[in-house]
Amino acid sequence: MVVTSLIDLADLSTLLAENPDVKDAPDALPLPPSNASEPSTAVEFDNVIFNYPSQEKGTGLKGLSFKMKKGTTTAIVGPTGAGKLGHGR
Repeated sequence: MVVTSLIDLADLSTLLAENPDVKDAPDALPLPPSNASEPSTAVEFDNVIFNYPSQEKGTGLKGLSFKMKKGTTTAIVGPTGAGKLGHGR
């Protein structure tokens, strides 16, 4: 289990060093500097649906909802083709 954990940590480090494939749209709104209703939450995603253009329709992220807290790093990970199906918060 320790070896598997170390491999997972190495994979995570590699993932965090990646340059993003997806860029903001030119007309994307800037994020507000603070969240008055929930100060510890930096960003909230609700029912996100996303797939890369090279993926078949119906694959990718489906119904993903979560909140990112200030000062944290969030990653969505899983095997290729898994769909990363979101269930609730």
